[in-house]
Amino acid sequence: MGVRISFITFTRNSGRRLGFLLESVRDVVDEIIVVDGYSSDDTVEIAESYGAKVFQRRPWGHVDPDRMFALSKASYDWILYLDDDEILGRRLKSELRDLVGKAEGGGIAAFSTVRVNYDVRCRQILFGRIYPDRQIRIYRKDRVLYRGLVHELPIVYGKVHELPEEYYIIHYVTPSKSKTLLYAYLESIEYYKHHTLPHYLSSTEAYAVVVFNPRPWTFSSRSINQG
Repeated sequence: MGVRISFITFTRNSGRRLGFLLESVRDVVDEIIVVDGYSSDDTVEIAESYGAKVFQRRPWGHVDPDRMFALSKASYDWILYLDDDEILGRRLKSELRDLVGKAEGGGIAAFSTVRVNYDVRCRQILFGRIYPDRQIRIYRKDRVLYRGLVHELPIVYGKVHELPEEYYIIHYVTPSKSKTLLYAYLESIEYYKHHTLPHYLSSTEAYAVVVFNPRPWTFSSRSINQG
């Protein structure tokens, strides 16, 4: 048998969309791991119906603190990670195993893929300066480290291969004001600790700018356009 792949995702009351996600990966991975934040709907039952290993953890409101935990539960070296509102694009799904197999002999530690953001309310793909929104979602678990609080790309110890745009994942965007404010707060803590802006702020057209007063837990935010 070729290289085996573990799939990880994170859920909380994700029952309405989880089946769609797991259906998109079930035929191309060898293990499904779900880290759940004590869902009160049928999320766990749906995950188990796909043969997933489910681990319940305290909900933080964002998945980042659980990423290293999820990796520790993976049985196989190669990881595919998607959020519960994402799915694999057609070509990436059909060629995933071949890509990972070739990576083993090519010294590749991770793949960078385009994420296509689809606004569910407007029913259109979001372009502009946020595109191509590259993500690292396929990697060897022993060659990555997550250490940020929110929206952190993993630190990769090794070669990252940038896949062409036709190898993409689809993200179904449902904007939430409360989630945006939470992320802005967490990013203010990251900035206060490391004095660096999150990786994607230089590529988005509008974002929350944290204003320290001077503590990270007292801030205001405003939307601005980059020049």
